[in-house]
Amino acid sequence: MLRYIKDYNVEDITTGFLDSDGWDVIELQLQIPSPLSRNYSIVNNVVHDLNAPINIINRFSKNPKSVTMQFEDHSPGTVLSRLEPIGSKTVHVPIQTNDYAYIVFDYEGWYRYNLEVGKAYIVNTNKIFGYENFGKNVRQHLTLRADNDLILYLLKL
Repeated sequence: MLRYIKDYNVEDITTGFLDSDGWDVIELQLQIPSPLSRNYSIVNNVVHDLNAPINIINRFSKNPKSVTMQFEDHSPGTVLSRLEPIGSKTVHVPIQTNDYAYIVFDYEGWYRYNLEVGKAYIVNTNKIFGYENFGKNVRQHLTLRADNDLILYLLKL
């Protein structure tokens, strides 16, 4: 079973695959410019760097109202384990993180993934998952709950 997918052929990732339990994280092949700027808040700069994600959502999602954007902020010491599936996939854009901040999945032991700044990821939150931050710095992500149409679009970028 593939859990973390980094190199992929776009034609191999179908709606059926996205709806399966056969994956945890897909690392998108697009690069996100560094969101840190002296002149703008982190969130405003990331939204700008993502080239108006709301416009992308409205254009490529069959049900734009089902797509929600939020800012996640997990302080050092945060452990949110065994979160129930949320019924959608989530696009994660790390803004600030550390080597000890993870998204985790529960199998016969926890699988941990450290999501790096400068990349974007699709996370399968249709299964039990959680977050851990054992580092000394905050973990901040911009997240989008996304439907398969938006995800298939992002995979082609």
